[in-house]
Amino acid sequence: MKQIIISICLILVITILGCYKDKEELINPAKFTCNNLSNVSYATDVQPILNSYCLACHENKSFITIGGNLDLEDFAELTKVVNSGALLSSIKQDGTTSTMPKGADKLSICNITIIETWINEGAKNN
Repeated sequence: MKQIIISICLILVITILGCYKDKEELINPAKFTCNNLSNVSYATDVQPILNSYCLACHENKSFITIGGNLDLEDFAELTKVVNSGALLSSIKQDGTTSTMPKGADKLSICNITIIETWINEGAKNN
């Protein structure tokens, strides 16, 4: 009987450990570092991230109805959110602002780092 209980416990432990489903980038962040973060460009690096993850709600066609009245296609509006710290806070999901993207997975560490680098370099429209 003791062997059966030990066997069942062992099977449960193996099953639980085998079902670990966190994002790999959170388990092994060193594997997901970004390369060449010098001179991050808005047009080349940041805008494609915004296009992929943000503009479904925050483009000029839908920002009033589903985007919280924030149009991220308008660089002047984007600059306001950058300067207030809300953009970085939202994508880092640090708990001080609404988490973005809403209803989706958090941006990758690499994408967040690209946006943060761009902001730290002055958030230029380049």
